[in-house]
Amino acid sequence: MLGTKPLLHLGIIWLLTSLMACSPQGGQVKKPTPNNVPSFAEHLNLKAVLNQSLQVNSISALEKSLNNPSGPNNLDLNGDQVVDYIRLEYYLTGTFHGISLLVDNGDGESEVATIEMEKTPQDKIRINLIGNPLIFESSISVTQSPENFPLWNNLLVQHEDYTSPYYYGYYPKGYIPFATVSQKTYKRHISATSMDVAVQKANPKSHSPNRGKTCRYLSEILAQNPEEETQPTKEARTSLNNH
Repeated sequence: MLGTKPLLHLGIIWLLTSLMACSPQGGQVKKPTPNNVPSFAEHLNLKAVLNQSLQVNSISALEKSLNNPSGPNNLDLNGDQVVDYIRLEYYLTGTFHGISLLVDNGDGESEVATIEMEKTPQDKIRINLIGNPLIFESSISVTQSPENFPLWNNLLVQHEDYTSPYYYGYYPKGYIPFATVSQKTYKRHISATSMDVAVQKANPKSHSPNRGKTCRYLSEILAQNPEEETQPTKEARTSLNNH
C-alpha cells in the first residue's frame, strides 16, 4: 500500500499538470507548433464585419452585433475553443474617424482590425476596413454617400467618444461566451448572412493608436511560423474575395 506522502505527492503532480494544460478561461489549449498555426483570417470575415458597421447607428450597437452568436465573429486567438469577445474603441486622428477592434485574452490586447472613415472630394465617404497585417493579406473599402451609412454619418455630425468598458472576464449583462464553430460551418453561416455590398481591395494606412498591439500568446504563435500568418492560405483569400 502506498503511504500518505506518496499519495500527496501524486495529487500535487496531477493538480499542477491539470492547471498547466488549461487556458486562462479554463478550456483546453492546443499549444502552437509549426504544424498547428491557426489561420485566423478564416474566422473573421472582413466584408461581414464591414457590413455590420453599415447597418447600425452607434459604436456600442456595432460591438453588440459583432459579439452575437449570429454575427461574423469566430475568432479564437488563445486556442481555448471559445469565441473571443471583440471590444471597440473610437478614435479621431486628424480627419480620420476610426474604430479599433480589440481582443483581450487576459495576457494583453491584440488589435485585429480597424474601421476608418475618410471624406472624398466628391462629398462622399470612404470606409476602410484595415485588417491586422499579421493576420490578413489585404484590406477592403467601400465608398458611398454618408446618409447611406447611419453610424458614420452620425460620427460626422457628432463624435461618439466610445471606449468599451468590457475586458477579459468582464462582459455585458446577458452576454454568454459561446464555442467556436468549424471553418466549414462558419463559411456557410457567412454566405447566408452577408449582404450584397460592393467592396474593393485596398491598402490604406491605419491611423489607430492601438496599431501593433499583440498579446503574448498570439506573438508566440506567430513567432513559430511567421510566414504562414503573413501569407494567408489560398482558401482564406478566396473567402475574402467571394464574401
